[in-house]
Amino acid sequence: MRSEVLAGLVPREGVYSAGGILLGQAPGIRFKRERVYPSLEKMVLGLYFYHTGKLLPRDVKFRWVEAHKLHFGRFPEYFQAATDGLAYDDVFECRYLVVREGDREGSLWWLRFYRATIFHCFVITSRDGTVEDHGP
Repeated sequence: MRSEVLAGLVPREGVYSAGGILLGQAPGIRFKRERVYPSLEKMVLGLYFYHTGKLLPRDVKFRWVEAHKLHFGRFPEYFQAATDGLAYDDVFECRYLVVREGDREGSLWWLRFYRATIFHCFVITSRDGTVEDHGP
């Protein structure tokens, strides 16, 4: 397993503050999206139900955002408005934001593992539960 982890490491990436200031560097890691994202999507489905008491549609579309983009645009503002979600010591924590506008609802999710690796996604549905195909 050690050799697999070492093979996945990529050059260090910059870590930025919410204001865009370079704080330092952290190791990056390469992973197979087709293996990781389905598990993360199941986690988001469960977290959505846990926090809202509602189910997302089965065919909901997840939009994943690369970590380095989280410090720009409106993401820092959304993060500040988000609610702390489920957390387990130093292993896992999440934040989420559910926004309703007209007949649409969007939810944004920040999943953080081991106080380091952050995955961010958002989902947009309409009030009647159908899936909206919007996003970056």
